Amino acid sequence: MALARRRQCQALVATLLSAQALQAPTVSRPRRHISMSAAAGVVKAAPQVITIDPIGTLVRRAGPEGLLYRDALLAATGLMLPRPDIFQGVYEQAYAAAGPRFGTNSEGAEAWWKKVTKATYDGVLTAEPVVYDADELALYESAFDDIFRSLHDDLTLSDEAWVVDPDAPRLLSALRQWRDYGGAPPVGAP
Repeated sequence: MALARRRQCQALVATLLSAQALQAPTVSRPRRHISMSAAAGVVKAAPQVITIDPIGTLVRRAGPEGLLYRDALLAATGLMLPRPDIFQGVYEQAYAAAGPRFGTNSEGAEAWWKKVTKATYDGVLTAEPVVYDADELALYESAFDDIFRSLHDDLTLSDEAWVVDPDAPRLLSALRQWRDYGGAPPVGAP
């Protein structure tokens, strides 16, 4: 199931990347591979590759993460929970505190997101003024793995969780024009 969702997500991103922005008209100019800074007299080679983190650049969440996290916990436990904006604030703190993003160390993406998810729920469930008793916390702990799996597979990898950023076509078009004017070809562009 997770593999099928991952393939759906990859297909969505491929569709987005091959959409109208990559089909934009190009400017026919001679390629220039070396530029010179007049002020410093330094010769710089054009970049050979540009990488883009698609999250927040090409695609955005369809809704706030705090609402997704709250709804998943509510569905799994039925606990009385704080407002979604409380979840959003704790999620943002957990995300910022999680350290370097996955891929920069030996930690994989799933383990990194599990750490963020656990810190979000722990932060919400232990914050004042709402105090949960031992049975409610045990209910959460026993449901955590299923909640995480639901968030990670169903919500994070589904195409309903994402929308194309309104500036994505313009950005991709600008990168293509830059490439055609004399920069190096971006990865994934024809």
